[in-house]
Amino acid sequence: MLPGNAELVVKDGAVLVNGEAVQEISAANVFAYQNNPELRRLKDQIEAFEKRAAEARERGDEDAALRYSVALDEKRKQYYTLETDILNMLQLFYEESKKGRSDPVLADALKQLELGNVEEAKLLLPQDSLRALADSLASRRRLAEAELKEDSEKLLSRSKVRIKALHMDVENPNRFEEIERTYEDAYEEAKAAKDYDFIYDYANFLYDQKNYPKAIMIAEKLYSIFIDPDERDKISDYDRARLLNLLGMLNNDNNEPSKAERYYLDAKELCESSNATDSQQYWDILVSILNNLAVLYKNTDKIDIAEKMYLEGLELRCKLSESPTLLLYDSIAASIRYNLANLYLRNGKPVLAEKLSLEVLETYRRLAEVVSESYYEPQVALACMGLANVYRDSGIVDKAEELYLEALTINRRLSKTVSKAKYDPIIANNCFNLAILYKNNREFEKAEKLYIQALEIDRRLSESVSKEAYSPYVASACHNLANVYFATNRLSKARKFYLEALNIRRWLTNKVSNSVFAPKQADTTHILATLYLRLGNTNEAEKLFLDALKIRSKLAESVGHEKYDPYVADTCHNLALLYLGKREYASAENLLEEVLEIYRRLFKTTHKKFYELDIAITLYELCSVYSMNGNPDKSKECIEEAKRIEVRHNYDFQ
Repeated sequence: MLPGNAELVVKDGAVLVNGEAVQEISAANVFAYQNNPELRRLKDQIEAFEKRAAEARERGDEDAALRYSVALDEKRKQYYTLETDILNMLQLFYEESKKGRSDPVLADALKQLELGNVEEAKLLLPQDSLRALADSLASRRRLAEAELKEDSEKLLSRSKVRIKALHMDVENPNRFEEIERTYEDAYEEAKAAKDYDFIYDYANFLYDQKNYPKAIMIAEKLYSIFIDPDERDKISDYDRARLLNLLGMLNNDNNEPSKAERYYLDAKELCESSNATDSQQYWDILVSILNNLAVLYKNTDKIDIAEKMYLEGLELRCKLSESPTLLLYDSIAASIRYNLANLYLRNGKPVLAEKLSLEVLETYRRLAEVVSESYYEPQVALACMGLANVYRDSGIVDKAEELYLEALTINRRLSKTVSKAKYDPIIANNCFNLAILYKNNREFEKAEKLYIQALEIDRRLSESVSKEAYSPYVASACHNLANVYFATNRLSKARKFYLEALNIRRWLTNKVSNSVFAPKQADTTHILATLYLRLGNTNEAEKLFLDALKIRSKLAESVGHEKYDPYVADTCHNLALLYLGKREYASAENLLEEVLEIYRRLFKTTHKKFYELDIAITLYELCSVYSMNGNPDKSKECIEEAKRIEVRHNYDFQ
């Protein structure tokens, strides 16, 4: 009954129209508010936190007062959200009654939800009846639009309430599978009814469940609607930007970085050029886009751009914070710091990485303690893994192991109680990183078991969810498991898993991304050649060393000599040793001369002293080869230069 575009809000039990309180109306007189147990529980908690915060301030305990204030703010948000949900249900009642054909089943289900009776609401909206309704709609598509509209609205309204009820049914281990079925059954009708929020929520749900191919298909179809000239003016810039951001995340996680970058950049440009950028939601989505872009650039070795994006996003998020103190509890800022710490660790800045990782873990532990343990527990596990990676790479084994195991315990519990689809990939990653720690510490039996656990999960996900998304993890698990077998002299098993890793990485290089996977293909090719050399199969070893050399030489030319020349030199050196074993001295001489040239260039351009030590070692090897090839003068020159380097470094290479 509100006139025009008047806005109705219920807050703290008061009814406001366009921000002005309506004195004659009180939410306390509305049955749905009076009898909702969750609303009463939240109100009691708010009053308790208000009292504790006041008492803490009176005794001068500012830290305690701050903790209670943060918790109070969170509870108020939950209270206002529930108030709004109840208001929306009441508005739905009104809309149905205004049509003169109310849906009694929907009304009963909404009433049960208002009363906190989740099971009763679900029983009133069984999946079978919704599916039957969806089937009926499909078979009656030829009927007049007016006749279909009522059932269409009924299906979508009931589906949304069932999804809400399933989300609230936290004790149901199958609720996410049921949510997906509900979305799927109503999807076609949502497209016909142009319910774009429903379609976006479906794609976002599938992303959260890591079903990337299906989510991409739905999101791309929705985007084609958003850019259609007939629909474009009806869609807000914010809705377009958040869909572009989602498409970027989906393609990035599905190993399509070039597509992801295009979507992110389009979303960033849309936010920055929008006329509504004074809105909080635009700033929030822009922070998310900057963070996601930085992740992509880090993964594609554009480290400087990635750092710039992280810092830009963090600066923007800090500006949006109400105070520096509340920023300590900001989970979004913590997420950016987590990613920035990963970048610093990868870029050889462990001190910065440790500082940021400690801040992130402290933030998430604080939020879990004072706001919601169940909500922030996954972030605590993620932060534990991030800090464990820092300690592992710094050689602090005990601390790293403790944090990895804490994260693994949390993630395994969440897989059983929350979502197997969501947390199994995280468990695989957790096992993989802990296995690296054990392998580096020569605890090969523990490493082997964890690599096998990770591999089993990644294989299943590659086969059932997305080959593009999960086969890289299968290849990494195979490669690292083979490393364990190689180190423990189980060469037959090592060969089997190296070959599987190599086949996958060849496919990824050719079909998914040359720039991302060619270096990994070269790594597996090189070490498999080393294994064949150990087995005495010099012909296969030679072939593979030449393949690795070809890939690494191309990468040095296209990406950068400083980055890839050390790998080129390593492969040349191993190939030269192979030729020495076969008494092909001329080929060995050519390769060692190339190795020497690379190390001389790297010593000049990088100013790293260890390259001069590599020069000396290579000179001694060349000395022997020149002698075998009848070049005593060159042999003598090599010895003299090598000895001069020995003197400078006070080291004996022979």
